[in-house]
Amino acid sequence: MDEFKTFMTLSEALLGVNPLSKIEPRSLGDTIAKDYFRRLREQFPADLVALLTLFDSKAGSPDPLKALTDDAAFKDGIASVAKQVVHAWMLSQYRVESPGKTGDAAPAFDTGFFEKGIVWGLIQAHPIGFSHRSHGYWTEKPK
Repeated sequence: MDEFKTFMTLSEALLGVNPLSKIEPRSLGDTIAKDYFRRLREQFPADLVALLTLFDSKAGSPDPLKALTDDAAFKDGIASVAKQVVHAWMLSQYRVESPGKTGDAAPAFDTGFFEKGIVWGLIQAHPIGFSHRSHGYWTEKPK
């Protein structure tokens, strides 16, 4: 299994959006993808590999994402790291849970690409506190 390729296929399935398949090699998007993979692999090594292995085993299914989430093994750390993959792509951050600090109470770690989060294009907005547009842009409706 090519872990990075499986990570990208899994990411696209989890996100339900298709911009990941359009990432050009050696582009900023490729750099971001590799950085997300590296950071998540460092932070959640066993769970990420288990998630990728489980997802890879569902590749021949008509709906690999449904097969993944329906599998009895998709729980605990594996399900949690799947959420972290989505969180990384959407907002360029992930959370590290510990006893007593789970969910929103767990500290969030920025991956350095906040303005490139997929969520901003989906909601047709710029990242909070970040814009390339000139002063007064907010007076016009998004197109």
